Amino acid sequence: MFGTAHSVEFRPFWKILCPGNTVHHAKRLAYGLLLTSCLNDLVYLFKVPSNERLSAVCEECDGVEGFATDCFYYFKRNEAKHFGQITFAKKEEFRGLQAADMMAYEGFKHVTNQAIKSETRPVRKLLQALQQSDRLAVAYAGEKEITRFAES
Repeated sequence: MFGTAHSVEFRPFWKILCPGNTVHHAKRLAYGLLLTSCLNDLVYLFKVPSNERLSAVCEECDGVEGFATDCFYYFKRNEAKHFGQITFAKKEEFRGLQAADMMAYEGFKHVTNQAIKSETRPVRKLLQALQQSDRLAVAYAGEKEITRFAES
């Protein structure tokens, strides 16, 4: 099992990358970008062998499923033909989403404690176990990172 979690501060994302667009449009773009980033981790960071079939189960989020599906199949067509399907479910219906949320929370907590708040809290035991497997990638983009991305 691989874990990848990407998060973005929505208001700066909207303001910097989607000025003039509706909140709905900005939400779709953020979801698609984060999904593509996670897929990218699976292919290029974890180097999942091309003989392994991967599918994505994403949390239902009103109004983004169509665009996210388009992003998934575009990525599959151009980067990872061995990917299977994408589907959406409620967290309560699919335990894997609950586990993904837990990994995302642990990773986000670590990033905010260590990098953003400059605290030296000990690494939480669950995150430590996930990190030791070398199968976890966590990314966070705040206003500074979003601005740098927009300028590149």
